[in-house]
Amino acid sequence: MSKGVIHKLWFSFFDRGEYKGGEPAYFDLNKIEWTKILNENKESILNEFQTVNADSYSPYFNHSVVNETHIWTTISLRFWTVNYYRNQKKYPVIMNVLNQIPGLLTVSINKLEAGGHIVPHNGDSNGFYRCHFGLDIPSGLPETGFKVLEERREWKKGELLVFCDANIHEAWNKSKIDRYILVFDVIRPEFKNQKRKLVHVITASIFLQGLAEKIPLLYKLPLIIQGGIHFFARMCSIIYIPIRNFVAQLFA
Repeated sequence: MSKGVIHKLWFSFFDRGEYKGGEPAYFDLNKIEWTKILNENKESILNEFQTVNADSYSPYFNHSVVNETHIWTTISLRFWTVNYYRNQKKYPVIMNVLNQIPGLLTVSINKLEAGGHIVPHNGDSNGFYRCHFGLDIPSGLPETGFKVLEERREWKKGELLVFCDANIHEAWNKSKIDRYILVFDVIRPEFKNQKRKLVHVITASIFLQGLAEKIPLLYKLPLIIQGGIHFFARMCSIIYIPIRNFVAQLFA
């Protein structure tokens, strides 16, 4: 983070255009206290991933950011505080470790198939750390890698990359073997008092993105109409998430 810069909470839905907030391409892990939790438990995480025979990967909802449909798939364990308890039961070690991190918002296992390319794009907000933990990495740069702003890096098994999702980023896997990473989001300390706003604005934005996949004309509507749909989705999110978690836990 640039010294002396005061960051405000930014959302792609409201602010539109390219994010220019001044965060570095990647955050310094030495300045994020909870990263030591991953280092202390990385072998347990890797062992659990290798022993679980999971087949419940689902395509990422936004097809516009991939070169081929279904080439980027995920297993959701937590999605903006919505808990997928049945999936969590398959990965108890991963959840026990990550639940030690204050402000944990999302957890998923992410597969990028051989030949896959996630094209340059920016995420929904700057309010959280997006974290990539290498689980099964077929190769390094230049064949398989990740780019934030102008800086390329490679994933490594058992190691962590942390970046600001609002910055332009892309990923590719030109190898002949699928790539797997653990992806999780943690609210940044300066925004911890705005957690509810962050969660519900983003879930509403994701709802609109999914809707636009089915109704492309949505983003051609006047901004005031888009804003109205977003506001309604945000209010529904406030009601839906706690009820959904309560009911899902009963039947997990």
